[in-house]
Amino acid sequence: MAHTPNYDEKVKKILDSLVPSERICTLTGEKWLMTDEEIGWYKKFNVPPSKICPEVRINLLNGFNTGLAIFWKKDVNGHLVISAVYPDSPINIMNDVDWFVTNMDSFARVPTNDKSIMEQLWGMMTAVPINATRNDGDTKGSVVVGSFKAVDCYLVNANLSRHCFYGYAIVNCEDCIDVVNTTGAVRSYYLSGCQQIADSAFLFECNSCHDSTFLFDCHDCESCFGAVNQRHKKYLWFGEQLNELEWKKRRAEVDLSDETQLKKWREVFYTFWQEKGVWPETFSLGNIESPGERMNDSVRCKNCYWQGKSTDCYYSRFGIENTQCMFCSGHGWETSVYSSTGGSHGNNNKFCLGCAKTSASEYCVFCVDSEYCFGCVGLKRSKFCVFNKQYSEAEYWALVDQLKCRMLEEGSYGEFFPAKFSPSGFQFSTGEIYFGYSENELDKYGALKFDAKRGQLLAPAQSEQIFNSNDLPKTLEKLESMGLVGKPIFDAVLERNFSITIAEFKMYKENNWPFPRRHFVSRLTDLVRHSNSPISIVTACKKCGKQLQTYKNYVFPERAVYCRECYLKYLEENN
Repeated sequence: MAHTPNYDEKVKKILDSLVPSERICTLTGEKWLMTDEEIGWYKKFNVPPSKICPEVRINLLNGFNTGLAIFWKKDVNGHLVISAVYPDSPINIMNDVDWFVTNMDSFARVPTNDKSIMEQLWGMMTAVPINATRNDGDTKGSVVVGSFKAVDCYLVNANLSRHCFYGYAIVNCEDCIDVVNTTGAVRSYYLSGCQQIADSAFLFECNSCHDSTFLFDCHDCESCFGAVNQRHKKYLWFGEQLNELEWKKRRAEVDLSDETQLKKWREVFYTFWQEKGVWPETFSLGNIESPGERMNDSVRCKNCYWQGKSTDCYYSRFGIENTQCMFCSGHGWETSVYSSTGGSHGNNNKFCLGCAKTSASEYCVFCVDSEYCFGCVGLKRSKFCVFNKQYSEAEYWALVDQLKCRMLEEGSYGEFFPAKFSPSGFQFSTGEIYFGYSENELDKYGALKFDAKRGQLLAPAQSEQIFNSNDLPKTLEKLESMGLVGKPIFDAVLERNFSITIAEFKMYKENNWPFPRRHFVSRLTDLVRHSNSPISIVTACKKCGKQLQTYKNYVFPERAVYCRECYLKYLEENN
């Protein structure tokens, strides 16, 4: 029996009339061709087609995923706490401990006729507090947001690691600083897109390497300094094969904690990388009918970016083990979910934000272990609720049918929440890190704008002396003698202060790593952008000239990209 017969009848007429055709995005004016495949997905989820073009829709969703947002903000009890929500945001927060045991049913409302449904959803969003850090509640001794089982980590967002400083999207890492998009790294510094790395620094897109520095796309390499596209090598020095004694002699003469030497060797490496490095069309492995960047062990996933072990997904990014999801971002272990972001272990949801273990729900935000909810915020272990109010099953379906029909008439059903609903704010989101939003885009999307210097990201205590990062000494020894630890350091480019902790400085000394001279937001954003972005582009294979689809790289806009066949042949010939 149909639960929403009136809505079903209305949307059937819309879906039956759909044919492949050119459409114009209502936000940007861009044209796109709505295909039979796209129409088939709308019919699967029984939703009207969006008025926003696919690329813009997924870019919008990325603005709801937590990026490098950590602020001081007052919670609903007036206490200053660490928060993923900007201090001046109208979205309220509650400290994590209280939030996880508060059901939020006291905020129950009854839908009214004086405002649109989306306006009433905004009222719910700004009334019901969300959990301050967006962590899972199990982050021992850590200052992090959007993280799961982080232990003794400091400013490492979206992570499951221990004793790491400054990172983004890292798993099973330990004793690392400045690491992004990396799994299984230990005692390493400045890594991007790597797996299983030990005792290394300045590695990019590398796998199973250790005791190495300045590598790109190297696998199973040991004791190498300056190498690109290498496999199973030892004692390389910028393409030169050395013996063990000579390599160790040269390496002992390099001190990357000295800013002068670091600058010199970085310039040598980036020139070497630009001139000698070969990029595959994508860094993806083990897929079946799943083209796209950072796709691994996935099947029949189209127009996706960074999906692991996922099946039958469409226009989705940043996910793991998802099945039959369309327009989803920052999600994991989800099945049959449409136009949602930041969710995990859910099924049959539509237009949901940050929900966990929730099913058969629509337009819900940060609900946990709930089902059959509509327009709810922060509910736990709840069922048959609308705007956080409990109903009988029959009452619930009758009201949901009415609300969905009304939203169809208002033109809002079928679209995700407006940009102003983003908890962290678009300027501090995943989308900002990976590709950035222009002022024009923020205006078109209707995103709230905030001054990044307000509520500074863990700004140090007030001090009479503020050090300018451009004027710092070049060596760790001289830096230590200045008593910089815990004092404000001004990053003139970002125009924000940052500071160094005692434990962090100890790691720099023990490993002879460079002292940071930029705010961690700048450092990590730059690191992420060393990897290919989610923005697809068409180019030609540098070797055979065949047209191929690759992904925009912000650090290397001009580079040698090879098609898969030419890339594998190149590796074979040079290894």
